[in-house]
Amino acid sequence: MRVAIHQPHYMPWFGYLRKIEEADVFVYLDNADYEKNGFQNRNRILIDGREHWLTVPVLTKGRLGQQIKDVKVNWDNAWNLKHYHTLLYNYPKEMKGKNAAMKAFFDWDSKLLIDWGIRSIDLLCCAYKINTKRVFESELGVNGAGTERLVNICRELGADTYLSGPTGREYMKEKAFGDIEIEYMDWKPDSRLSALHFYLRES
Repeated sequence: MRVAIHQPHYMPWFGYLRKIEEADVFVYLDNADYEKNGFQNRNRILIDGREHWLTVPVLTKGRLGQQIKDVKVNWDNAWNLKHYHTLLYNYPKEMKGKNAAMKAFFDWDSKLLIDWGIRSIDLLCCAYKINTKRVFESELGVNGAGTERLVNICRELGADTYLSGPTGREYMKEKAFGDIEIEYMDWKPDSRLSALHFYLRES
């Protein structure tokens, strides 16, 4: 069984979706620390040929070291409606057939970032017919840090193969996996834009 593991991202890119699709079980690393200015709360689309960030504002002041599953959304402004209207205005033709789905997506008020990340991943997986089983690390009851943590997750799930992104070579201790095979993905030629951009542009 092939297992892949990754932190939840908001409106992820195609490489993330491929990682889910090519695994038998995909694990959301929800116990990981929140990464400011990463992709856990934002991603890019194109507006007038330039990259534009769609960002979920979150509360970080005085919350250093919080885990992804505990990060709260900052609701001081109607960011969700801004995202929706940004798409409506900049993808007018594309939104005609997808307006109902996108309005339903953004018409929500969860207070946790992880809920929005998972909701966006579910939206894109549904759009691209990706049905891989997805579970949360916090549900598995494993422990450890770094490579040990990844190995423990794989063993808990009975994996014989761990599917990693190419940068895994830079930080993982491969020998720790023992008889679990490591398979590295090649991202190229994936665009670094959110898969949402391509979903909206498809007829």
